Amino acid sequence: MRNNYKLLITGNAGMIGSVLADYFYKLGFSIVGIDDLSGGFKRNVQSFVRFYPNSIEDAKSINNIFEIEKPKYVIHTACFAAECLSPWIRGFLAKNMVLGTTNIINASVNNNIEKIIHFSSIARYGDGKPPFKETDSPQPKDIYGIFKLTNELDLKEAYDHFGLKYSIVAGHNILSPIQNFEDKFRNVAAIFIRRFLNNENLQIFGDGLQKRCFTDAKYLCDPIFKLLKNFNGELFNIGSDKFYTIEELAKIVLFVGRGLEIESQSKIEYLEPRIEVKEAIADHSKAKNLLGFKDKTDLEDLIRQMFESAIDLKITGRTSTMDYEINKNMYSYWKI
Repeated sequence: MRNNYKLLITGNAGMIGSVLADYFYKLGFSIVGIDDLSGGFKRNVQSFVRFYPNSIEDAKSINNIFEIEKPKYVIHTACFAAECLSPWIRGFLAKNMVLGTTNIINASVNNNIEKIIHFSSIARYGDGKPPFKETDSPQPKDIYGIFKLTNELDLKEAYDHFGLKYSIVAGHNILSPIQNFEDKFRNVAAIFIRRFLNNENLQIFGDGLQKRCFTDAKYLCDPIFKLLKNFNGELFNIGSDKFYTIEELAKIVLFVGRGLEIESQSKIEYLEPRIEVKEAIADHSKAKNLLGFKDKTDLEDLIRQMFESAIDLKITGRTSTMDYEINKNMYSYWKI
């Protein structure tokens, strides 16, 4: 039996949105999903979701959906999360991240949403001193981080003016077996897996010593549930404490792929470095102490599940494309 709580999830056809939909449905929530399917897939949308294939950039359609569905809560995950590509697609991301999020905030205010949970990113911290803490001053290094911080400030202003309750989740390098494996610019583990399956080298940009923490999406669900009625106006880092270098990740992908006896001659290939944060590591003490957050990600096992999913989906060598707005100083491996 459904309870009276209706939850609207943006980016519902994506990895995080789909995992959250399944979790909250099992708790008795009615689920409404919005996704323009630019990065997500209809296959990820569960039968119990009342689904709208709309873009958050379309204010009129977003307002109509909110007025029709009258959700009590909103979880906003929709975003084109191509951090390293962001300097070359500023206008696209301004519409997607800034205008899109503003449309969600406006509709939430106008329809008296009880609370919105917004997915930010540890890109907000930039070249700060790791492990990043919520009390650290944000100093984003790229357009993606700048726009994520803009979203946070937009929410604070809406809370101050209109009383829209919100909490912010700063996630990082979230993975799932239902990952998008066909994206050229996002999700390094999925890119490595796709390239391995297509007998292509695993391309590392620079020396491969960049440090990242990888988290199974399912471990975000419980703390987000606890945020629905608590900690208004607060930011939480949520993710794994264990870091790996990108080179170590590539070696895990090679090890797992060969263990599955997949025919591939893939090896690690080192390319020119790119401008990026060297160590993206966050402190999760606040989430552990206040939300009971526990991360049990087993990266090797998760990579194995992702391989199996990619094989079942018959992933090809086709990848998404992007119209660059700036071509100056473009990395050679992204040139059209």
